[in-house]
Amino acid sequence: MSEVTRSKFSFQRKIALAAAAAIYVAATSMQSVCAQDIIRPSLTRENAPDNRTFIDDEPNYNAQLGPVSFLLDASLFAEYNDNVNLSEVNPQSDVIIRPTIGVTAKWDLSEATSLSLRVGFGYSFYLNDSVSSGSAFSLDQGSEIAFNIFIGDFRIKIYDSFSLTDSPVDSVGFSEVENFGQFSNTAGIAITWELSDFVTTIGFQRNDTFAVSGNFDYLDSATDQVYGNVYFAITPTWGVGIEGAISSTRYDQNVQNDAKGWHAGVFVEGTLSETFSFRAAVGYQVLSFDDPSGFSSVPGIVGSLGNDTEDFDGVYANFGFTHELNASITHELTIGRETTLGVNSNFIDLFYVRHTAKWEIIKDVELITRLFYEEGNESGVFNSEEATRYGASIGASYQFAPTWILSAQYSFIRKDSNLDLRDYEQNRILLGITYQF
Repeated sequence: MSEVTRSKFSFQRKIALAAAAAIYVAATSMQSVCAQDIIRPSLTRENAPDNRTFIDDEPNYNAQLGPVSFLLDASLFAEYNDNVNLSEVNPQSDVIIRPTIGVTAKWDLSEATSLSLRVGFGYSFYLNDSVSSGSAFSLDQGSEIAFNIFIGDFRIKIYDSFSLTDSPVDSVGFSEVENFGQFSNTAGIAITWELSDFVTTIGFQRNDTFAVSGNFDYLDSATDQVYGNVYFAITPTWGVGIEGAISSTRYDQNVQNDAKGWHAGVFVEGTLSETFSFRAAVGYQVLSFDDPSGFSSVPGIVGSLGNDTEDFDGVYANFGFTHELNASITHELTIGRETTLGVNSNFIDLFYVRHTAKWEIIKDVELITRLFYEEGNESGVFNSEEATRYGASIGASYQFAPTWILSAQYSFIRKDSNLDLRDYEQNRILLGITYQF
């Protein structure tokens, strides 16, 4: 592996490790017990698939069955949530008990090919019956089956990622939501070609989403996306590149407007030192929507459904870094502006700031803190929403035995909206225990 590629893989792993640490104790850290973001297709490179990330990302397998290596774990989580339905005037509290099972497997078919699998599934028990619709079953957003191929300078990843959320939605576009269950499946292929100082990635993915609750089946959709990027190494530790994608979204029902979009931009990424990695991107994004066929509305949902005629064209940008302050403290900051497909309108123009820090200042205890701020502006002129959402969380995990981990977290979220009855506050307390076989 070249020095250029090694530095890029190192950067990807640092980002992945920091994100995994944040996920472990923050919102989705408790195996999706708490609220989750609605799954919407990524429209810019920040969350686009990239087959470089699977290289060297090996878990600590703890079982072997013939040629297949396994990592098996089981968890039990309990959450107290004082506003399950994200309501301003009638918040519903509940205690949620959720057992989960995780399976990670890898089969090395040859020196150049492997098959990998990750599935995390669980079941949620709402003790106060605050949730009356949707699905109590869930599949973690990291669930995926992938076929990895190495051919000379080419790296190919063929994958199918899937998830099933069972929790109330935690997104700037939602309020007064008792339950949002959604199944999402993303299948695709990513091909990377490494040639001297150039690394080129192209790919295609198809995302299908289906609502478990009938109240939100108007969001059932299919999105096709073709994307690519070219990286050129200026030095062995950093470089620049170009990126772009085109996408098409089609909705099953005549409520949301079908969309077509594209974006193109430039980026710079690398490592300034052994302890500091960064990535910055800026570009232009266009979203165009079919004209609505007539007035339509969904009971209980505000916005411009069926009447929104607004398209979008403008700048997207994002910047992030991971910095290891010392042997005990690592933190990550991301700032960005992106326009995503809306849930009550054609699109939401979103600005965000997110900070995560990992503190290993107590022996065998990992502490995670998280802060975030978001501003979201819906398209349309009829009852469109302008909202801010901010929050914080603090959590800890303690490995008290080689195969046992205790976890705890407190989180707070507040939303302020320009529309009546759309504000809310939410507090969550989570406790959990995980056993790795």
